Amino acid sequence: LAVPRLLERRPQPLAFTAKFEIRPKIDKLDTALTLTRKTFVIGDKEVDAEIEHLRGEHAIVEPVETPRGATKGDILVIDWVVTIDGHKDEGKSGKDRHVTLGEGRLLTEIETGIEGMKVGDARAITITRPATDENKELGGKVVVFDVTAKELRVRRLPDIDDDFAKDVGDYENLADLRAKLKTRLEDAAKAR
Repeated sequence: LAVPRLLERRPQPLAFTAKFEIRPKIDKLDTALTLTRKTFVIGDKEVDAEIEHLRGEHAIVEPVETPRGATKGDILVIDWVVTIDGHKDEGKSGKDRHVTLGEGRLLTEIETGIEGMKVGDARAITITRPATDENKELGGKVVVFDVTAKELRVRRLPDIDDDFAKDVGDYENLADLRAKLKTRLEDAAKAR
């Protein structure tokens, strides 16, 4: 019988390297901690703010019936074409953008430029960007926004009454809404 060569080898001792974390021994530990629990007082002011938030969520948006210029709080539907140093930039242009005046989401120059626009108005709003503009692509360039107003809408906030309370949830009346909102706000404050 022939013995394979693998079996002819003599066993060698197994060798390996291992690393272990050794925690340091601490002789004295100062465990005095000072904790401060912040308390939140929920009052009428906080409940009123929550009700205003609910009013905003349940507002009815409708077209302005009597022609007039756009003012703060109005929603203006616009198309715009952007030109940078005389060259149209289709990537920055757009259609049917809903802009709520006064929210501060637009550059101040654009917001000021579109305020007072009526449906059908077209305006060119020119902005010279500073050389140190955070958008390097626009730094030091003249940007023209050709804006056309297509629609003017207004948000109608619901009255704060028993019907409003019933519309926003499972509440019997306005007093029930206020009480449950206060409880919910108190629970959230305790969780914080």
